[in-house]
Amino acid sequence: MRKFCLLALLCPLLGWTQIHQPSNRILTGTIYQTTNGTPIYLVSLTLKKTGKKTRSDENGFFSLGNFTGSDTLIATHMGYQLLQITLDENTTFPLRLFMEPMVQNLEEVIVNTGYQTTPKERATGSFVKIDNQLLERRVGSNILDRLDGIAGSLLFNRNRNPSVNESPIMIRGRSTLFASTEPLIILDNFPYDADISTINPNDIEDITILRDASAASIWGVRAGNGVIVITTKKGTQSAKPVFRFNMNSTFHERPNLRYQPVTDAREYMGLETFLFDRGHYNGRINTPHLSLSPLITMLAQRRAGIITAADSLQLVNNLIQQDYRKDLNDHFYRPSMNQQYTLSMDGRHNLGQYHWAIGYDKNQGDLIGNQNERFTLRTRQHWQILPSKLESTTDLTLTNTRTITYNDITLTSYPIYTDLVDPQGTGLPVYRDYRSQWLDTIAQRQLLDWTYRPLDDRDHVSNRSMLTDLRLLQTFNYTFKKGWGLSLSYQWQQGNQHGHQHRSRQSYFTRDLINRFTVPNYITGVPTRQIPIGGIMDRSITQYYSHNLRLQMNYTTTIAEKHSITAVAGAEVRDYHNSNTSFRRYGYNEENQTDIPVNSVSQLPTLPIGNPGSIATGNTQRKLTDRFVSYFLNAGYVLNQRYLVNLSIRKDESNIFGVNANQRGVPLWSMGLGWNLHKESFIQKLKWVNQLKLRTTYGFNGNLDKSTTAFTTAGIGLGSVFAQPASFIINPPNPNLSWERIGMWNTAVDFALWNQRISGSIEYYIKSGKDLIGNSPVPTQTGVAQFRQNIANLETKGWDLNLHIQAMRKKWRWDIHLLYSHSQDIVTKYLVTPQQAKSYLSSMPLNPLQGKPWSAVFAYPWAGLSSNNGDPLGIIQGQPSNNYSALVTPASFADLKYFGSGRPTSFGSIRNDLSWGRFAFSFNIVYEWGFYFRRSSVAYNTHYSSMIQYGNLVHGDYMMRWQKPGDEKNTQVPSRVYPAVPARDEFYQYAEVLVENGNHIRLRDTRLSYDLPVHKWQNKIIKRAQLYGYINNIGIIWRANQQGIDPNHVTGNPTPRSYALGINVDF
Repeated sequence: MRKFCLLALLCPLLGWTQIHQPSNRILTGTIYQTTNGTPIYLVSLTLKKTGKKTRSDENGFFSLGNFTGSDTLIATHMGYQLLQITLDENTTFPLRLFMEPMVQNLEEVIVNTGYQTTPKERATGSFVKIDNQLLERRVGSNILDRLDGIAGSLLFNRNRNPSVNESPIMIRGRSTLFASTEPLIILDNFPYDADISTINPNDIEDITILRDASAASIWGVRAGNGVIVITTKKGTQSAKPVFRFNMNSTFHERPNLRYQPVTDAREYMGLETFLFDRGHYNGRINTPHLSLSPLITMLAQRRAGIITAADSLQLVNNLIQQDYRKDLNDHFYRPSMNQQYTLSMDGRHNLGQYHWAIGYDKNQGDLIGNQNERFTLRTRQHWQILPSKLESTTDLTLTNTRTITYNDITLTSYPIYTDLVDPQGTGLPVYRDYRSQWLDTIAQRQLLDWTYRPLDDRDHVSNRSMLTDLRLLQTFNYTFKKGWGLSLSYQWQQGNQHGHQHRSRQSYFTRDLINRFTVPNYITGVPTRQIPIGGIMDRSITQYYSHNLRLQMNYTTTIAEKHSITAVAGAEVRDYHNSNTSFRRYGYNEENQTDIPVNSVSQLPTLPIGNPGSIATGNTQRKLTDRFVSYFLNAGYVLNQRYLVNLSIRKDESNIFGVNANQRGVPLWSMGLGWNLHKESFIQKLKWVNQLKLRTTYGFNGNLDKSTTAFTTAGIGLGSVFAQPASFIINPPNPNLSWERIGMWNTAVDFALWNQRISGSIEYYIKSGKDLIGNSPVPTQTGVAQFRQNIANLETKGWDLNLHIQAMRKKWRWDIHLLYSHSQDIVTKYLVTPQQAKSYLSSMPLNPLQGKPWSAVFAYPWAGLSSNNGDPLGIIQGQPSNNYSALVTPASFADLKYFGSGRPTSFGSIRNDLSWGRFAFSFNIVYEWGFYFRRSSVAYNTHYSSMIQYGNLVHGDYMMRWQKPGDEKNTQVPSRVYPAVPARDEFYQYAEVLVENGNHIRLRDTRLSYDLPVHKWQNKIIKRAQLYGYINNIGIIWRANQQGIDPNHVTGNPTPRSYALGINVDF
């Protein structure tokens, strides 16, 4: 395999040397549009005398074999004027031909399903095509991020909840409840098994999003969440090498650490004093080793007479001035910087074409010390082995990603007045786990320094990860006579990821663990250390590899210039393996990479009070095998270029399905109909109509839950109280387990009017998820905690609008692109009903309710605050009440207030592209509509519990709490009570007063570019050069909520604004 990879790397160089060899008179060429120079796909080319025929490929390339003598080459294509070229002995090859579009011709769009490429005009399915020019409009190292705001029906979930299996992106809403929600990613016609962040966006030629059953059903049981087909660059037809260089640098502002509302130091200290006076800390004060915050330590010392009132006042005045977010901002965070470099070389030789690309990305994180590097190397070699008969393509991609994380500071761990750094920049101790007075005695207890200094600790912890991914794609295409062709494709992908988390001996984590497992000996003075002195190394090794083999027969023909038939049929085999091993090493010496064994089986005494505990090993081993066998057929028929029929059928078999499901072999299928109305004579009379096409499709895709199989699976670990290996059932047997079936009906109209001044499409769809996998009721006597099977249904209805307006198209050009998507889902069947209605309030875990969206937002009805004591009031039997036990246990969900979906039901963008001369300017406005979110607020019980330890941040709403009668007119924050009433807090946390409207509009980004006048420089090296600037995450223009909350960042901090400068150069 290594020799083969090396040969693949050398092929382009071998091919390059072919450029200067004598021509062997093979008739080849490339055909382009005269208007924009783009290649034309499926041009029919015929030699008049010999009758030889062929068609151009997606790059406009064609070959007609050996040529001698003279002849006339005829090129025809729908929507283009006839082209005839006279050839003789003096004609040089390859040819460069240009076809003139007919009046009012639409630019041809070629879509790629991963199995075949086809003109969009002949397709009935729903596709979104993003070309290279639009992809390069945005700047960033992640290819999916570049789709944000430019791809219709694609929603980015920035508030996603991983606990309910929510994907970062959704295509036309959610299709499942508990199974995988990730769209299928296809890279160069095969599923991509690695992390998509390893793909270099500068290697991508275009992206096609398959949205309906007709477009995606060819991918079977993996297409239910939509399919994203990524196609890499393939090179050019230029006889001379073409070099392209792209470089950009992106500067990100520091994160806004003050975005989340937090109580200031004065109010925080007032709350601590309030709790201290009521004995809240007495139990902790009386336990010498337990940590106390600086203020509680001072109050306790003052009460004990250790310090005076004047001393305590001075300390209070010092603490009031502190805000540890300033120390974090100055000493832990920084503006991040991303750099991208890409160099590519393209060209062709007598036997084909080649493409080389090398990329390097360096991303400096916003936490000091954190960084990420990615190196990519890609080579593609296309050979015409037998001209116009046999061709071969070899594509090899190597990716190496390195991530280094030193800094893992937690923002919410300390009281707001904590001082992390002194004026000289030296790290100060934070006594978060043990009291400072108790730590002063550890020198006598033969222990290591037990003080935690966050600034110093930053340099003693290193988390490194390296991922290497190698992908080889080999394709052979053989063309028979009469439109038949055979394709054999094989992809091999292998990856290794190594994680190293090293905590040195100086790190607090290591010192703390060593000390806790130390047994002092006051007689000999030599302690017994159950964990040896040295570093602690956690390692993880993940390995994966996959084989994909596809044999496919292709057929294309045109009969009597009226009947056009295309078909593909074949079989595919896929084998994927993944293994993960992790372990921990103690007493680790990084220099010589040695470690010391420990006793991880016995229960050992631990400090500070001798409780027994065991030493964690971190040992885990997991393996996954995923096998598929698939059979597929896709056929298309076009009559008179007007009437279109598409049919697709696929059968999947897998090792995770039940035997009954595999034996039944129910195929997934789709059918589509289309009508090019603008080809009809009665429409052609309307000169202002350039395109009018109706299309409708229906069919079934599938979806998988790889965590559930048809076979009994078990886990083995040290789960026994006797410290012996124990096994536990993960998945009971289920021979009837099947894939989820996602049925979709899609109907659409495509249009172009007034010489393409206005163009676009409107689509309406209904998506029905059937046999969805969920937690099924199971008798308790079985001993099974949960049983997952096909028990639920989900229906989604929506529509998509894509509108392009050419407002100006002369010297000034102004294009407006409007995207609007609406998607509303309803759970139509779910057999599990929670025992308590309040389970619907929390999204963890997911509790679908039949008749409502899967992300439905419910809340307790709110009646305001009591004017007497500031208690939050609910409603019982139509009357205000503070009976919290009854309020938080409603009889049914009908007692809750329903707001709507927790995810946007309407979203889109308005992008304006303007150009004049060599300047181009673009800005994109995005919006999200029709959803609600629950904001956070005070929770007294939670605050009191966290503050009894070292301390924690308190929500900023605390400063707006009810304090006296009349405040209820100006605030909705309940009064402070002690002791806290958990049910009171629970009611307020889930009351409707904390539910906010998520509607908002934001200015996503802007881009300004300038094409340098290279033709005036009198140099023959640089062919094109462009300077560009880009600003991302500019800000919110309008939001419905009055709290200043960014609906895309309800928790955490918003993504900082970024500024990029770059240059593109062609040589």
